[in-house]
Amino acid sequence: MKIEAAVKLVSAGTSPSETAIQFGLGRSTVYRECTG
Repeated sequence: MKIEAAVKLVSAGTSPSETAIQFGLGRSTVYRECTG
């Protein structure tokens, strides 16, 4: 659930590192999920 919301935020224009901080996720996790 967190990952899906993070991907939506990034696709809306929020930076992956900012999104990772907001959701308490690792930055690399957010990048990996956004790039497939």
